[in-house]
Amino acid sequence: MAQEQVVLLIHGMGSFAKAPDQALGKFGESFVTSINTSLKEFEKFKKKKITDYVDLVEFNYSVFFDEMRNKMAKNGQTIQTRLAAIQGAGDISSLTATLIGLDKNFNSDSMFYTHWLDVIFYTTLIGNSIRVSLGKQIAQLVNEYGQDKVHVVAHSLGTAVLHDTLHLLYRPESDPENQFSNLDIGQHKLRSITMIANVSRILNHFNHLTSPYNSIVKPGSAGCTSSFFNVHHELDPFTWISRFSPPQNGTWVTEADYENCFSDIQTRIVVEPNTHSFTAYVSDPLVAAPLLYQLIEEFDPKQSEILAFKQRYANNAKGSVREITDSLFKDLDTSDIQHWTSWLNTAKAVQAAADLIEHL
Repeated sequence: MAQEQVVLLIHGMGSFAKAPDQALGKFGESFVTSINTSLKEFEKFKKKKITDYVDLVEFNYSVFFDEMRNKMAKNGQTIQTRLAAIQGAGDISSLTATLIGLDKNFNSDSMFYTHWLDVIFYTTLIGNSIRVSLGKQIAQLVNEYGQDKVHVVAHSLGTAVLHDTLHLLYRPESDPENQFSNLDIGQHKLRSITMIANVSRILNHFNHLTSPYNSIVKPGSAGCTSSFFNVHHELDPFTWISRFSPPQNGTWVTEADYENCFSDIQTRIVVEPNTHSFTAYVSDPLVAAPLLYQLIEEFDPKQSEILAFKQRYANNAKGSVREITDSLFKDLDTSDIQHWTSWLNTAKAVQAAADLIEHL
């Protein structure tokens, strides 16, 4: 405990395994690199690092998925066989069929194998184990650092994992088996929650846990956090369906808490083909600046520096778009075609999922 505050980082889909002697894995390192790069944009903080202000902890739940994938591969089980044995997995089976097809097996490195399968595992086989593990870590951090000293940054699938865990952690009646050391919003409130590419509502259609609009995971007097940042890119296909967009009419939080404690951030600049990329999200000034304000109490840049940061990022993005366009239309090779085809198929799969959700 080197600093007074701590940031808990929760990754999205994919494998993020790290060595036992590593403090942070590749997800945590990507956060550090992006935030430290942003700090250099400001004269007073050019020589500073984010770890000069906060401690960083990474919750790696991909180890649960990797273990399950390895077991199923070793046993030669197909998705269809395994899901058929899971009671109540009908919705997930339908989603799997819609997205990819149930004839896939476990000897592939496809996006389905490393990404979509995580969603299936979380909503069926091992979601509860992950929530219990995360709940214990959050409770430990809150008890160690104290109220209003813990920040959480989650991406993609991690937003659903975080939402579901926090609701159980702060609502004893939602945890009838008493698996969590329950926290109280009056004594253990988090300092901030940042949900990047928030998919908590999508997953709620399949795990049938508490709706994000009705849970205790909200900012202000009635919620478990003082501040709530919700971030999505307008071209991120994972945020096209069931987007988390709470109403500002007093039904989710009071209008005062909505105005003062909640920020809904939409990014637009494209710097790489994968608009779902965590690094691209955190590097954007629209996300980086609010994070720095939240994590560093003495962060007080000049507005001219903020504007210059945004302008430089936009100018650099123009070059990135040209590079993307060149690679797509001028020098196409097999790998380019496969990359773009994969991402297009992902967008189509998300639309298919949206069609499925409409009928659930």
